[in-house]
Amino acid sequence: MRALRLPLLLAGVCLAASPARPQGLGDKAAQAKAARTQKARSAESRVYTSEDLVETKTAVPAAAATESAVGGVRTTGAATGAATTGMGGLAARVGMGRSGGASDHVGRFRVHDANSLLLTRERRPRGRGTISFPGGVDPAPVPAPTPAPAPMPGPGPRPVPTPAPSPAPTPGPSPAPTPTPAPTPTPGPTPRPTPSPTPSPSPSPTPSPSPSPTPTPSPSPSPSPSPGPGPRQYFPGNTPWYEDVSNAPLDPDSAKVIAFLSRVGWGLGRMQIDFSIEVMDRTASTPDLSFQRTGDFFEPDCDFAPVPVPPGGALEGENGYQCASDGDCHLIVADWQRLRLYEMWRANIVGSSFDGGCLAVWDMTRVYPGSGRGEQCTSADAAGYPIAPLLFSADEVQAGAIQHAIRFILPNARIRRGEYVHPATHGTGAASGPSDAPPYGTRLRLRKDFPVDTLPPGARVVARAMQRFGMLLADGGNVALTAQSDRFTQAKWAGLLGPLDLNALKPSDFEMVAAGPRIPLTLDCVRNP
Repeated sequence: MRALRLPLLLAGVCLAASPARPQGLGDKAAQAKAARTQKARSAESRVYTSEDLVETKTAVPAAAATESAVGGVRTTGAATGAATTGMGGLAARVGMGRSGGASDHVGRFRVHDANSLLLTRERRPRGRGTISFPGGVDPAPVPAPTPAPAPMPGPGPRPVPTPAPSPAPTPGPSPAPTPTPAPTPTPGPTPRPTPSPTPSPSPSPTPSPSPSPTPTPSPSPSPSPSPGPGPRQYFPGNTPWYEDVSNAPLDPDSAKVIAFLSRVGWGLGRMQIDFSIEVMDRTASTPDLSFQRTGDFFEPDCDFAPVPVPPGGALEGENGYQCASDGDCHLIVADWQRLRLYEMWRANIVGSSFDGGCLAVWDMTRVYPGSGRGEQCTSADAAGYPIAPLLFSADEVQAGAIQHAIRFILPNARIRRGEYVHPATHGTGAASGPSDAPPYGTRLRLRKDFPVDTLPPGARVVARAMQRFGMLLADGGNVALTAQSDRFTQAKWAGLLGPLDLNALKPSDFEMVAAGPRIPLTLDCVRNP
């Protein structure tokens, strides 16, 4: 009798288990695939397929919370729904990704533009909730750091160095940057949020001495974050994004990683540039809006806080704040008054309804440890680090110098499975590459002997940055390089740099910089204070 009851019980459990699961990314992707038939695409609209793979991570249900700001009081509804248990007792989710041919979240992409190949995902059902914003402003904005310096915008092509040391790893007062007298930037033909200088400029070339005790010296002075038109710097200079690795030793895996990439190539078989990600600035009049968390918001990895949303801005790959193409729809805003960088994955704003996926709020005064915001924690990018500091802009290329590392991506099958290296703090289960594939966090450096002068002028600027700062593996997808959109920049990409101007760069032209210990991927995020 026992032998007969056991199969029946197992069958009953299998039939009953599925309806009880909350909807996560994997469920949404499966529903979307089941709800649609694949459409035939024209030659300009090729279909790309990448791996759909569910990881173990706690996902907030799509209808987790609804916030209302009425009469200056915010009420948050309790998150509902039981978490689906999997390996380690965690709920299921898929890895972070991006459009631009780049998402490893779901498996189908479509090409919107034959030049820039802005690839977006098949639409999935998303949660909806109505949020009331009296006057369009959340009454409880993110508090400013105490005290928070207000850098002055400057039009110069380089960040203004300050003699004070870089901030300590914990948040706190940071030295004020040296003011740079400059004319007020002239807004371009398109709306561009610009920082609003709060203090009156002083004719003195140096700030007043601080009455506080002399801070602990850092290894070397570093430039402070620099706002304003033209090239900018988001974090102190002694952070990984600004590290000069031109003479750094090679990683022991360098030869085998380059041999592997030489066999399989870049995504799409060429080094191509995606120009779709927008970066905007908060001004004094920019409202801070609360959002409703969707199934793309993961705890404890992501931050739940009001987000500055500049009027007239846009999401990645969109003409406004509606995620009409259902791509990665990154929302990136730099707040130069409060010195915070807001990066959200899968944002969607329609009227007063603001749905949001994973939000990472970065302190731009902080030198984060090797584990970033937390070991095994994601951000708005799969590798767990910020996006904006790794995007090169038309302003930088026109100025003739890129002073930071560059973001690059690979298809999931070409990223090493099961581990990552710093400065990455996260990886994805969708990464399925062998042991000779590069792990998340890999920094590739263009060889010194590469003939940079054979490239087009704009491409030479990018290539020299690759020789000095390298490029960091940040996400899974097809289009290798990511540049900032020129919608809100002074310089424009037309005539400056084309999507295939770096096509001459092959994997064999690179080498892997020493990466340090390999960290097994567990997805058990532990946030740093």
